[in-house]
Amino acid sequence: MAENKRDWGKILVGLAVASVALLSLLFTVYQFVKHPENREHFIRKLENIRNEPPFPLPNKGE
Repeated sequence: MAENKRDWGKILVGLAVASVALLSLLFTVYQFVKHPENREHFIRKLENIRNEPPFPLPNKGE
């Protein structure tokens, strides 16, 4: 019985993560379609995605 509950927990966590990812994707597509002024910035970010860190790095004493 305990294994069955663990399986349901994994399924629920997976569904929660998948739903957040889907909502994020839908919001990104909505912003891209509805706000043309942000398209250039969005495309530039996609082109530089491999060259930039995912979050700002602090300066190391410079």
